[in-house]
Amino acid sequence: MSNSFYEISELLKNVPCLHGDEDHVLTEHLLSLETNYLLPIRNSLLEAKREYSLMLPLRLGRGFWAAGDRLEDTYCATKQGAALDIERLIKEPWLEFYILLRYADFTSAKVISFVHVPKCFGSKISKDISSSVGDSHLRHYNTIRLNPSWVRPWQRVNDARALLASLSEISILYISGHISLADMRISGLDRKSSFLFSTIRDPIEIIISHANYIVSCLQRHPSRPDSQNWSRLCKLEEIPIESMIDSCPDQLALKIIESSFFSRNYSNLLHKAFAPAKDSSTQEVHDHIEICPKCHLYSIDTVPGLYGELGIKAATNDRFNESSRYIDRRGFHSSVRSDVRLFLIGKDLPLWPVLASLAKR
Repeated sequence: MSNSFYEISELLKNVPCLHGDEDHVLTEHLLSLETNYLLPIRNSLLEAKREYSLMLPLRLGRGFWAAGDRLEDTYCATKQGAALDIERLIKEPWLEFYILLRYADFTSAKVISFVHVPKCFGSKISKDISSSVGDSHLRHYNTIRLNPSWVRPWQRVNDARALLASLSEISILYISGHISLADMRISGLDRKSSFLFSTIRDPIEIIISHANYIVSCLQRHPSRPDSQNWSRLCKLEEIPIESMIDSCPDQLALKIIESSFFSRNYSNLLHKAFAPAKDSSTQEVHDHIEICPKCHLYSIDTVPGLYGELGIKAATNDRFNESSRYIDRRGFHSSVRSDVRLFLIGKDLPLWPVLASLAKR
């Protein structure tokens, strides 16, 4: 166990449990500690953060090592300065995943890693895995929780404490999230995993599912932070969303698909998940997966085989897509502009048959 991990563990064990109106408790607790204890802890956190950013230099790691994260003691020589730095660092969204990555180095637990491509029925699979194995033996960790819109900073402190307390009791460590195969390999999770898998889906169905999901969220959970973000980022504020959901939800789905935000963030998701680099060719993606023998791909048709491999007793004939269907393939081809369609799936369409063939290896 590294010194940084040990010191972070000792700090978090003693941090008080926080609630939404008790943020000041953490500051008071840190200020009650000795300066000669705070400074090494601060530096351990910064070393861990820098190590994490080097382990994940792609989408997850980008930006986690900030210009202000300097290790020199002269930068932060006072007790108050060190306490504030520590408070900031343990509220940031990198810490839990760092703990998991480091713990995976020395645990005897079985590590299962899932490259969760958005809208490829991964949420149902994760739910079935958690339900089948049981909470007492499995820590279901999903890196989507790193998104600040989902988790309050004080809750991250509590989650990190709970994670450390439960790690030694875990026999199966399940790590899933919207991270790429390249992220998995750079972080070393592919080597630490006894089983690494991902699910794939027809790229047109991925786009359709995404648009339908967003419309469903706008309809069912309009006040949720992600719904409000989609409304703002897809520039839907100036249209009557509520009336469109009732009268013409297919047109609302169309507006979402043709928004620049949707195209920028939800295009070519299979390529983003499996390519070793941004402009990799189809052959390079194929080779990238082939040289990672632990990576198993499953389509919706082969999920029963995945469940058999993991020992999951769950029905696979349930609906994998819980969103209502406001737009379908016919509407996608007839209504979405051809240039938008090409941009959204231009890299994924030629990749799809390659991935489908690898799913049968």
